[in-house]
Formats: sequence, C-alpha cells, structure tokens
Amino acid sequence: MTYQGPIIHLFQLERAAHGLYPDEFGDEERFDRGRVADIVTGEHRDQRESTSEHFY
Repeated sequence: MTYQGPIIHLFQLERAAHGLYPDEFGDEERFDRGRVADIVTGEHRDQRESTSEHFY
C-alpha cells in the first residue's frame, strides 16, 4: 500500500484499526467526516474563531 494523501490515510487508518482491533473500535467512526468535508470545501472556520465568540 502506498501513501495517497492525508484524507485517504484517515480512511485507511480507520479501516485497519477496525480490522485489527474490532472489539476496541467497534463500528464507531474515528474522525468527524463532516468536519473533514467542511475543511476540504473551504467551509472550515478556525477553531479559535468559534471558541472566542463564547468568551467575549
């Protein structure tokens, strides 16, 4: 298997974890697919922006 980029790597890593340790990881997702999609499409807001609204 060759490295194909960070997004594919997330899916491959998750699949390998499920395959090697099914009792530990079960069927839950290891990363937020919606957040990754937002980052890829440019809809990602800086985490500092969203949290700073709550403190001021």
